[in-house]
Amino acid sequence: MGSPRGLGALVFVGAIGWFAACEPTWSPTAPAYRRTIAGTVREAGGGGPLADVEIVGPSDQDRERPKAVTAKDGSFRFEQTLYETLWFEKQGYQPAQWWLPREANLQELQTLDVKMQSRIFLPSSSSFSSGIGPDDASFEGSYPFGDEGEGYECRPCKLIEISAAEQGANLRLSWSGSIPLSLWAGNTLSWDGPYVRAIGRPGASETAGSTRSRIDAVLVGIDWRTRVTLSGAVAFTLTIERF
Repeated sequence: MGSPRGLGALVFVGAIGWFAACEPTWSPTAPAYRRTIAGTVREAGGGGPLADVEIVGPSDQDRERPKAVTAKDGSFRFEQTLYETLWFEKQGYQPAQWWLPREANLQELQTLDVKMQSRIFLPSSSSFSSGIGPDDASFEGSYPFGDEGEGYECRPCKLIEISAAEQGANLRLSWSGSIPLSLWAGNTLSWDGPYVRAIGRPGASETAGSTRSRIDAVLVGIDWRTRVTLSGAVAFTLTIERF
């Protein structure tokens, strides 16, 4: 697995701060805190455990990254490791990534609940209806669009891949209920950040945006800056119209 540059790349889980395009290396002057990392990988949205998820830690300058896979119950465990980052990948699912929280650096046991979203493909010039719930995945910072400008934090969230995308599109997002949703859209190969940011406002039931650039992915979910906590699912419809 390499550094993420598109939708086939890895997305972080609960990560703040680093570019996913940069893989950490161990500094000989930094203190080495060994820890045990254990947890379960499951399907986002209330799905069951995922077996055979490939997990790797960061590479160092001398050795190839060791690999592991989840068991039938989705569980995994790394004993007494120096890892501070883990990457998760399974065919048919959006990849996921975990970073060690700064405040937990000295803790000997890290327990993870990793959620992976199944891939969603949507043709351009079409509509898609679904829902956002408390157990959906999170997408922040550098994946899938890069972290240029003000960045973004969409959680909970759904990542929708746009196939056969053309140059330019109008995007409209509508939802039910009083909790506003937002959308981000861009080209995952450009690494320039989202081209469209349409942030829902309290009391509204729709938001929209447009771009003349090529887009191949859309995030739909809660803008984390609103500090909204979902107690149930919010139904939405995403409509994409080519220019």
